[in-house]
Amino acid sequence: MPNKTVTMLILVIFLANLSILAGNVLSDSGVELSITGFSYDLIKQVKKGRVMMSQYNITVTLHNSGDRDSGDIIVLLYDEEMLDPRTNQPLPLNKTTQIEPGDSKTVVFEWSTGLYRNQNITIEYYPKDPNILRNSYNSGSKTFLIEVTGTGSKNGIPDLNIIMMILAVFIGVLIVRKRKRL
Repeated sequence: MPNKTVTMLILVIFLANLSILAGNVLSDSGVELSITGFSYDLIKQVKKGRVMMSQYNITVTLHNSGDRDSGDIIVLLYDEEMLDPRTNQPLPLNKTTQIEPGDSKTVVFEWSTGLYRNQNITIEYYPKDPNILRNSYNSGSKTFLIEVTGTGSKNGIPDLNIIMMILAVFIGVLIVRKRKRL
């Protein structure tokens, strides 16, 4: 009987050490990442056929308030327009960065859209190393609203307001000319 007890005790100690070792490999304690800044700027607009393409610089700032280096972090950007037609899953833009403890990093994406309406942009970040478990300290996502601006409409046809304004000016000119003749 003592042999079984000793064997069980050794097994328990072994499993406990293995669990601690696995926890050190798989956890990422000491890293506390968060998105602390987001901005966007319209760079240019180009008409392609009947569609107005808008190109933006999107800037995301991540901060590590932990006491350890983040290691390689993947930062993704995607919207409802960027979908794989086969799987209907997002096709994100991505960048990789590292953030020292107490430091911030800025990541800039060039994003284009042919849709002339406000759009939600999702920013997601997580460790590049697949052996590190994702948790609320080293991973996250946040959705931001991009207010699409510019001229034209989503299908290249002038907005009804513009047509009505031109029509009103034309009618006004006709009325003025008719009064001058009288």
